[in-house]
Amino acid sequence: MTATQDYQFPKRDYIYDATMVAVTDGDTVKLDLDLGLDVGVRIDCRLNGINAKGKRTVEGKKAMAFLQELYPVGEQVRVETFRDKTEKYGRYLVVLHHERLDDTVNNVMVKQGLVEPYYGVGKAAD
Repeated sequence: MTATQDYQFPKRDYIYDATMVAVTDGDTVKLDLDLGLDVGVRIDCRLNGINAKGKRTVEGKKAMAFLQELYPVGEQVRVETFRDKTEKYGRYLVVLHHERLDDTVNNVMVKQGLVEPYYGVGKAAD
């Protein structure tokens, strides 16, 4: 590497163990995040890349029930965050992982038709 080349830091993964506190709706959960070194924090999280219908709709209830079945209160959760990235309501954007699934929870919910893909601007892109 020459002096004129900029050093590129390797991508860091922000993957944590957490405990499910509550499923708020089909794309929002509350977690107790274990940061290590006896440090933890309770955070509201929005599942990244998806959008569930309102929790009073049939579709929203199905998405919420899926998450509640997968992660009952007190269940251990593997969560991937994006450094300091929040959405417009201040919730941290996350991807959930589960040992029984061969893909992320977020992607499985889209594949099963429980939620729509969402990228933060208007309706989901095709």
